[in-house]
Amino acid sequence: MKVNVTEIQHFCTHDGPGIRTVVFMNGCPLSCKWCHNPEARLTGNRIFFTENACIGCQSCALCSAHTFTEAGHLFDRSKCVNCGRCTAVCPSGALENTVFTVDTSEVVAEVLKDRAFYGKTGGITLSGGEPMQQGDAAIEILSKCRKIGLHTAVETCGYFWKEYLPALADTADLLLWDIKDTDEARHVENTGVSLEPMLKNLFCADRFGIKIRLRCICLEGINANEEHFRRVREIAGKLNNLIGIDLLPYHPMGKSKYERLGMTDYFDSNSYIPSKDKIERLRRIGTQGLLLSSRENS
Repeated sequence: MKVNVTEIQHFCTHDGPGIRTVVFMNGCPLSCKWCHNPEARLTGNRIFFTENACIGCQSCALCSAHTFTEAGHLFDRSKCVNCGRCTAVCPSGALENTVFTVDTSEVVAEVLKDRAFYGKTGGITLSGGEPMQQGDAAIEILSKCRKIGLHTAVETCGYFWKEYLPALADTADLLLWDIKDTDEARHVENTGVSLEPMLKNLFCADRFGIKIRLRCICLEGINANEEHFRRVREIAGKLNNLIGIDLLPYHPMGKSKYERLGMTDYFDSNSYIPSKDKIERLRRIGTQGLLLSSRENS
């Protein structure tokens, strides 16, 4: 089965227990204003253009989207169909595809290169985007990895067809479940979708007995408040298979990706970064009475 992947990262330590190989799958039903992986959120291939890496060889001019003037290399994205012809001839890496279509067996083979480093805790994590946007491929990858004894994890927003939950219960050891916000109006405004179906899937996954770790992005002026994290605590208290909660402070590290994609709608402001003291206070509120992680992931 074929799968669209944006990147495979090796030796990761913030995406599940132990050392992980993280497979970033393409596509997401959400449109989070703060998304730091826009190339994974946008369905299908796009072209990364790193202007300062261009050597001016003009090989890419075989496509009408690329022209060269005294001002330099001009990339007219309105003429680009994201076919990747320009990336195939670019010798400097200034032009790159964001998506690669490969077989699930190729993904597993790449993951297995790290097997010697997993020990008893490491393994594979599917991320994105939203990996369950390609649910059949995700389940196939997880199943293949499970059969060879790898620990399997999925980072998900929870916005996917509930029919996938039985298969996830059979193939995923851990779900890293993103909680964007607990206020419905803010959730719709900032992600484009309702919170309700995501919570329904969360509680259903818990009933299937899958281990769950909540991952809560924290944005100053949006959800970095006591009311939100009291609601997180209420949600956590209803889960029988919860093993932890992580608070993830907002960071602006995705800015360069937006620039390389020619996008101007990046949620870029250091004012959204909560202080360490506030993160710790909100963590105490959100995790009171639970034995949970104190590690901040980014």
